[in-house]
Amino acid sequence: MKNLIKTLIAVSFVGLVSCNEKIKGTLSLQSSLPVKVTQKSNWCNEGTNCEEIVDKTLPTGDYSTTLRFIGRHDVEMQVKYNREQWNINIHIPSGANLPSENGTISLTSQQTGQPFDLAGDVQTQKQRGQTVRENESCSYTDYRHECYVTGNPPATVCRDVPYTRWGYRDVEFYNVQVHREVKMNAYAPRSPAVLGTFTSVSDWTERVYTYQGRCW
Repeated sequence: MKNLIKTLIAVSFVGLVSCNEKIKGTLSLQSSLPVKVTQKSNWCNEGTNCEEIVDKTLPTGDYSTTLRFIGRHDVEMQVKYNREQWNINIHIPSGANLPSENGTISLTSQQTGQPFDLAGDVQTQKQRGQTVRENESCSYTDYRHECYVTGNPPATVCRDVPYTRWGYRDVEFYNVQVHREVKMNAYAPRSPAVLGTFTSVSDWTERVYTYQGRCW
């Protein structure tokens, strides 16, 4: 377990970092958790993007929490507390090995920029369905040649006007049922003492096309 406390939060990330995906879950604290919160400064002028980092403490309890990935090197942990949203930025150092679908990773306090260590894993299961052949609705852009008279003296002006046409196309695809579980622990720095745990369980369906005919 001690070895886990060296490189995390990018855990779970089945390619999430690249698409700026959000992972919703629950942060359950067994002990109070010190955090550095990024918030707008009270001295910020109108129209100016100025932020400050404030040291705060989350008390024990369960909190609705969202992980939002900002590029490949930063994760924003959005925690709902007392009708407020605390934005806790966690840095992912260069060279961190991000699991694609399954794996473990961890980060020290010094790496994350937060006053706690992190360690966790992601587990993803996929189940492929049968191949389906059918036709489905589709749309494409067509052009209509239109002319009108304008100006003085009058002149005829013509142009191609785009419009959307609806139709059908033959397709072949299969669905993939995806089940993902994310779990990560927050530790006191350089200690095996767990302060809290973030958990997320999600299910969704992905459609994979093996053939798409022309829309007609």
